Amino acid sequence: MRHITFFGGQGSRSLFSRFVASSSKRAATASDTVSLLLSSCHAAFLSELLHLRSLGPVPSWAVLDGIQTPFDLLSVPEQYHKNPVIQGVVLCTHQLIQYLHSEQAGRDETRSELAGLCSGMLPAVVVACSRDVTAFISWAKEAVRLAFWIGYRAGQLSAQLESHEWQLYPWSLAVVGLEEVEMQRILSLFESILKKAGLEATFINLQATLKLFLTRK
Repeated sequence: MRHITFFGGQGSRSLFSRFVASSSKRAATASDTVSLLLSSCHAAFLSELLHLRSLGPVPSWAVLDGIQTPFDLLSVPEQYHKNPVIQGVVLCTHQLIQYLHSEQAGRDETRSELAGLCSGMLPAVVVACSRDVTAFISWAKEAVRLAFWIGYRAGQLSAQLESHEWQLYPWSLAVVGLEEVEMQRILSLFESILKKAGLEATFINLQATLKLFLTRK
């Protein structure tokens, strides 16, 4: 039987749920190694935040002073839930923690495949590049740094295009139950709004992606 470790992308409303936060907190509390991973991710986040400040004035939406401790990356204040920087960093941190926790618990001994969708590619790359725990934590810090800047640049562009209105909506959205034709129609309408900026919306059919992955393997 083929076992796949799959890292999903942004868009789930459960990212900031109590269940997810509690699960990662328990993992970090129960293991010194997972605790070190969380602290390293938090240190990488703070390092990039300080670097951002050194570049000049920081836009109000990127002032993230509420993330003071490592556990603040797991239980995030509600005012940051729609922030593109926080969404990317928090998702990456949770996924890395849960992966390492499952590895230490020996639950994934029969895993044979690895896949990452969208933002989930960051932790997937960390796993693929790591031969041991030391390398895993080192690459994890780089993944958090990359997630930080992907989120910041995306937010920066959104602020230029839509002023303050973009902060009223989720940064990404996972949709279940719509036919592909209807989803394409909605995206085409959205793309017409961004036409002047030369941007394109992205539609990922998760079912088709997984089917292709399994078929090719």
